[in-house]
Amino acid sequence: MSRIATIDIGTNTTLLLIAEAREGTIAVLDDRAEITRLGRGIGGDGRLGQEGIDRTLAVLSGYAVLARVHEAPIFAIGTEALRRAPNAADFLSRAAALLDTPVEVVDGEREAALTFLAA
Repeated sequence: MSRIATIDIGTNTTLLLIAEAREGTIAVLDDRAEITRLGRGIGGDGRLGQEGIDRTLAVLSGYAVLARVHEAPIFAIGTEALRRAPNAADFLSRAAALLDTPVEVVDGEREAALTFLAA
């Protein structure tokens, strides 16, 4: 039995999938999608807005609890807003502390490949 929790921190939504491999099949243990709008409020300076940061960190905190309940290691990625925002490093350090793992910010090509695989 092998479990994993994946988190996708996007510009508008923050997704969680907790799954388990069982005898050649994949069982979904939990699947969540929250509209957190991390990219909302990005102004002329390109910075993440505090409201989106706070909302996303609150959701990540809850997702971390769910992953721990399921005893699933977390693998987290960040996408467009975290690639561009000059204050992304502050958000990423706070997110990593909540999740007990770093958030990998993927480039656009990797994001597209992961989206294709998920479909």
